[in-house]
Amino acid sequence: MTFGERLAAMRVRVTLPSGLLHAELRGRSEITIVFEPPTYQRFNEEALEDSLANLARMLWAARTREYYALLSAAAERDINSEVESDDQADTDYREARARLVVTGKSPDGRITITARGMHDWKVTIAPGTLAALSEEEFCDQTAAAAAELISDQYAQVAALKADIYQ
Repeated sequence: MTFGERLAAMRVRVTLPSGLLHAELRGRSEITIVFEPPTYQRFNEEALEDSLANLARMLWAARTREYYALLSAAAERDINSEVESDDQADTDYREARARLVVTGKSPDGRITITARGMHDWKVTIAPGTLAALSEEEFCDQTAAAAAELISDQYAQVAALKADIYQ
């Protein structure tokens, strides 16, 4: 199996320490979010924003660990991080990538996810969203926002590479 095929088959799961909220990433951008019953009705928008930001942070960290595990398997040696380089272009790229701000919005516009450098995460939920959407609708809208964020991240990284390594 090629590295690309391994990435396409990648699957990582995380759960908040509270056990109330779970997320799974399949492949490069397919996200599933699940509430532990009956917690959806117990959340308010502000508390859920913080919980989802923490969940996103955990999911990206798990994805990064799995990425390096797959890369290690493909290279048949341990790879735990990016290779350090003295090349100025590589340094410029890593620094600029750490400053990238990527965003994803749900199709209905109620949920926005933003990440800076894929480390600082923020989730914004429009007031009244939890009352207006069923749990399934909310999870679907949030997953769509997350997928859009990942797509934005890939696009911005590609543009950055093209700019720096032209």
